[in-house]
Amino acid sequence: MRKMPWHIAGILIALTALNAVATPAPLIFPHFAQGGGYRTTFTFNNLSTAPAKVLLSFYSQNGEALGSAVVTVAGLGSGTTMLAGGALTVGWARAEFTGVADIAGTEIIDLAGADGNPPMETSVLSAQPDTLLRSPVFEKEGFRTGLALVNPGAEGTEVSIVPRNSEGVAMGSLTIFLAGSQQIARFVSELFPSLGSFEGTLEISSTQPVAGLALRYNGSDNVFSTLQVSPQSAEVHFSPNGGISALIVAQIENARTSIDIEIYEFTRTEIMNALIAAKNRAVSIRILADSSEASEAVSVVPRLEAAGIPVRRTAGSGGGIMHDKVALFDGQVLVTGSYNWSTAAEQSNDENALLLRTPSLVSVYQSTFDKLWSR
Repeated sequence: MRKMPWHIAGILIALTALNAVATPAPLIFPHFAQGGGYRTTFTFNNLSTAPAKVLLSFYSQNGEALGSAVVTVAGLGSGTTMLAGGALTVGWARAEFTGVADIAGTEIIDLAGADGNPPMETSVLSAQPDTLLRSPVFEKEGFRTGLALVNPGAEGTEVSIVPRNSEGVAMGSLTIFLAGSQQIARFVSELFPSLGSFEGTLEISSTQPVAGLALRYNGSDNVFSTLQVSPQSAEVHFSPNGGISALIVAQIENARTSIDIEIYEFTRTEIMNALIAAKNRAVSIRILADSSEASEAVSVVPRLEAAGIPVRRTAGSGGGIMHDKVALFDGQVLVTGSYNWSTAAEQSNDENALLLRTPSLVSVYQSTFDKLWSR
């Protein structure tokens, strides 16, 4: 019976530098395997008419940078690169690209037979990092479930893993710590030896966003397939009294690197205070505020400026008003909707706010913000 290996060896691929034009969210691949009969092929499809370059960076399980490869992708075209040969190596990969804001990435992991043909392979989409992930588990009848988790951020995070049976009952728990750029890859039977024959769900929660990959494996029957690791769904909130102001404050408090805001009316002092606290812990903040509203006596914009937060008072691109209500956190989380950051919106008006973590959508909003900021 073949056993899917989950151990680490060395890899070296020549580094190539790229000059970033925009900063769309990277694509995260929580696991790759190469050598020892394994190959991993990365394919990138360009959903734009503009050409792009993809910088694919590889990391070991302990977070060490192993090397990189550059894939050039024509407009509406595709590009491919493969890892193969040498000693067995596993780790994770990050894909960053320039020139367009929408690239789809896929990897295929296969185990070649003696004749060079792959008797087993699985196709894996890039993963969406989140603080809450769920994945099915099938640990019986000769099948095993492999789980790979990676912390793509720079800050360490505690990760809690809870297996739940078909009734939703927790059957144990495990807490691990992943430092920045670290990865762990284990079979569920290794993480929870007492589970025995089991079918259910893994619930994975963390203090910082992590990305996951789950594999269904049966070496005797040549089964090697991917299980979906689902992030949190979009969150929809409504006013009045729907807690949208508290939602925004929570995202500000969770931000570690950057906050970008486009806002029309801004009078909520608790959001102002959270932004000042974030600035004081070295989070980079940029605010595009409507010029007319920022001049109102109730606006908190002057106090944000006095606190040293970069604010640009602006009008609309077509000569109207800055009417967007957009907030981007660490380039990974987007909050948008009709909701102004005002007491009327919180307590009186019918308003909505949508929280999204979809990388392709977040990257479009981030790119648009960057253009508005630089005009």
